[in-house]
Amino acid sequence: MLELFTFAVGAHRYAVDLARVDEVLPDTPVQPVPEAHAPVEGCIRLRGERVPVVALRAALGESAAPEGSRPGLLVCWLGRRRVAFAMDGVGGVVPVAVSAVRVPGAAEAVPRGVVAVWAQPPGVTLLLDMLQLLGGKSPSVPGRG
Repeated sequence: MLELFTFAVGAHRYAVDLARVDEVLPDTPVQPVPEAHAPVEGCIRLRGERVPVVALRAALGESAAPEGSRPGLLVCWLGRRRVAFAMDGVGGVVPVAVSAVRVPGAAEAVPRGVVAVWAQPPGVTLLLDMLQLLGGKSPSVPGRG
């Protein structure tokens, strides 16, 4: 069994391995960082630490959030660094049988970072490898303070 944390970005449902998740925060104001490179939109202070915030909608090429969504920040461990990902809708933890997950086919147009697909009614959930989504690099926050 896999334990996945689900969330929404744009019109799609995504999931990450629960082992990567540090915590989920409500919608939190992001401090802009002028020197940051997209998709990093800024940072938050989390227990005294500056944590970069990645705009998942921009990183995944998603459209605007649906009306009535519950935005939040998904804080994940990427190596020894925490990174917050801005999501449009907070989901929850779901157990998934490994046999229910498949690798996307070559003909399927999936965003970068999608490593598997889990199809279950009423739709499809795209499993993300956050480090792969970011090109194998854990973002840092430029500057000091």
